[in-house]
Amino acid sequence: MSFPGPDPRPSQEVTPEPAAMLRTRLLTELFSQLELRAIPYAVLRNYQGLPEKPGRDIDILTTDFRSFAAVMEICARKYDYLVRIFRRYSGMVKFHLLRSNPANLDVVEIDLAWSIRWKAIPLFMPDWQSRRRREKNLFYTLSPGLEAAISLTKNLIHWKAVESRYQPRLPGMALADREGFLAALTPTFGPSLALRLYELTVQANWGAIAALAPELRRLAVWRALRQHPGRQLTRWLEYFSGHLMRLLRPNGFFLVLVGPDGSGKSTISARLAHCLGPLFQGTKYYHSHFQILPRLGDLARLWRATPKAEDFSPRSHPALRPEDIRVGRLRSMIYLLYYTVDYLLGHLTLWRARGRGQLIIFDRYYYDYLIQPGLSLPQRPVKLAARLIPQPDTVIYLKNHPSVILSRKPELSREELERQEGVCTELITALPQGCVVETTGTPEETAAKAARIILDKILARERLQKINHGVSYN
Repeated sequence: MSFPGPDPRPSQEVTPEPAAMLRTRLLTELFSQLELRAIPYAVLRNYQGLPEKPGRDIDILTTDFRSFAAVMEICARKYDYLVRIFRRYSGMVKFHLLRSNPANLDVVEIDLAWSIRWKAIPLFMPDWQSRRRREKNLFYTLSPGLEAAISLTKNLIHWKAVESRYQPRLPGMALADREGFLAALTPTFGPSLALRLYELTVQANWGAIAALAPELRRLAVWRALRQHPGRQLTRWLEYFSGHLMRLLRPNGFFLVLVGPDGSGKSTISARLAHCLGPLFQGTKYYHSHFQILPRLGDLARLWRATPKAEDFSPRSHPALRPEDIRVGRLRSMIYLLYYTVDYLLGHLTLWRARGRGQLIIFDRYYYDYLIQPGLSLPQRPVKLAARLIPQPDTVIYLKNHPSVILSRKPELSREELERQEGVCTELITALPQGCVVETTGTPEETAAKAARIILDKILARERLQKINHGVSYN
């Protein structure tokens, strides 16, 4: 049997399609399929850049949530996007459509609502399908008056004010479609108050409009209870259970970076916060401690009448090499116990941040007591405290060649560096959530490796939750 020889033609590398172009094709395909299948929907606000520039998120209203979500998953798969249910709210689900290339992570955030609510109270039930218009012959939006009424009242009821970025457009939209504006507000707030809001909007009297927020809230609650008391009680039950589930099964992520001084923890932390930021509702960064309690060294200096060069921290002797600093057993125990309290209080901070879907990055952590020299700590209390403090979702050891680290931190000796590397290796081996990332490449390459690990863990944890699982449409 003969085998063909090498192809004499020069090989041509396939250039990956830019993320912006893929995103545009994905959204164009989505709108096309929705139209083809006659699935009713309307894009709410901030649609001027679609489909080329979707902005931070896309707000969409639909009366057929399941069909819309199914089409969205099909289109996402076609363009190599993954569908992630980031968060469930009353009347809405926040989806992330993401491409799993962390070096250039692309996230399309779609807030898909079947009802516009405030604390589980329906605000608008107009016949919006008859008041739609087609934009760029691609997607549907609401009529100007209907859109203005929803934008105005939704912000007003939620935050008791109208966002400044919407204020310039609202008067003109209300004037262009007075009938739609009144039709949106009259069922919930009555004809007189709807007319009052229309007049104030046309006059751009935002102060008088803000003063009406308490009355609008009372009317919305009264209408919901008067028309469907049993259904409203059910909505409230689902609303509070949803908040509880976000605390019990949070979708935030707690990351810890460890490594010797000079391994690049601060640099990689900043790059990870930047590239993974779109996956979360904000980022929190901590260094060494939560800083809920004041620094022990600051308290020591306040206690002493005359400040001295040393405090409780083994890092406060810049004239000495780190391995030459020794802290006695008593001081080391005080240091450990004091900051263990800070870590324990951090449970509350992390519970809240993870429940909100935030990314928490810790440069160093409790494990630094094992890595850094100077402290004289018995192993038993250290291991006991390690079980009680908050447990990270992932601990990444940034490992680099000793010569690179020594060039950054010449105050370290090679022997001390080898000791710290040995402790880090032993620590990561013992931790089930531990990972090693070689930092021999550029910071961008290192951050991409770490982001890949984090992204895989996020997707494995959530198992790409099924779109129809656990969603109620009352």
